[in-house]
Amino acid sequence: MKDEKKEQEDAKNALVDLLIKEEGVLFVGSGNSSSLGYLGVEGLSDELKRLPTPKDIHFLPEDSLSDIAEKVRINANDEKDYFNLLRKTYAPIGKKHPSQFHTLLVGLGFRAIVTTNYDLVLESSFQSQTEADGSRSSYNCIPVDLCKNSEDGIQFLRDLANGKIKDRVLHIHGFYDNPENIILTTSDYECAYKPETQHSPQLHCRTTLSNYPLVFVGFGMEEAIAGFLRLVQENFNLGSTKSHFGIFSSKLKSQKTEFEKAGIDPIFYTVDEDNEERHAGFKDLLSELQKAKDEKLRQLPKTSKTFSIELTEKITVKENVKTERTQNPQKIADDLLNF
Repeated sequence: MKDEKKEQEDAKNALVDLLIKEEGVLFVGSGNSSSLGYLGVEGLSDELKRLPTPKDIHFLPEDSLSDIAEKVRINANDEKDYFNLLRKTYAPIGKKHPSQFHTLLVGLGFRAIVTTNYDLVLESSFQSQTEADGSRSSYNCIPVDLCKNSEDGIQFLRDLANGKIKDRVLHIHGFYDNPENIILTTSDYECAYKPETQHSPQLHCRTTLSNYPLVFVGFGMEEAIAGFLRLVQENFNLGSTKSHFGIFSSKLKSQKTEFEKAGIDPIFYTVDEDNEERHAGFKDLLSELQKAKDEKLRQLPKTSKTFSIELTEKITVKENVKTERTQNPQKIADDLLNF
């Protein structure tokens, strides 16, 4: 039996190396905004069920959020009620921005940030960042809505091939101020990801992102993370060899094999059910990763090329996975712009 503690330390060290190289793309999923007052899966499901409809809708116990949204949108008295609910639910009004969790997360130094969420939480977390040398920087970070303007989204993917992006966050399933095009219902997902959908920006995005090591973060409700994992497995072809990372609650350790099958090397943080701040372990883990990264950077001579070469060979795109990408990200992005 493998040593679980050593596995976790190895995964952390590999992730730190990835952060130093600024190669990892942060992929933020469900549950990450719940701590700031945004509705999670269960809360939004309940609100959708309360929308007025001309007849009673029969909801099944096994209905997912997408199933519920599908039934409500089709049967609502006025489709505008559905759109207004989404806009109101994910607008920043009355919410607490940013949180220490999110500020630590975006400050780790990812190549870029992509999210399936519809809110502004990640953008607001960029407003005040501490650089490695202790100086403060303020970034005017803006949302890029892939569902509203695919050209902006494709430009984001093009820029991703050229280096680090810290002035934009890509919302691949839409943004709260454009609720008419948000991807939420079952039909929305089918339309966005079915293979025969021509020129779908989500499919183009998937193609490009699959060429980078991704770092998935699922914070909060375990049910939401399980749904997020299904989304990733069904719609993102990550391969079966661990070349990506995930930061998840220790309550999801039972799904470790499933993560690994999806090509994700999971790193778990401890959840303290007796603590009012039950996910404090998440913050501790982020601080630990930042500290380890800073320490490695301090040991790195500024003009050293040797370390860079060694790190390229060692970076945890494990063994021969993605050491030579089968597709060139720059070429993919150029091809998309010519569509």
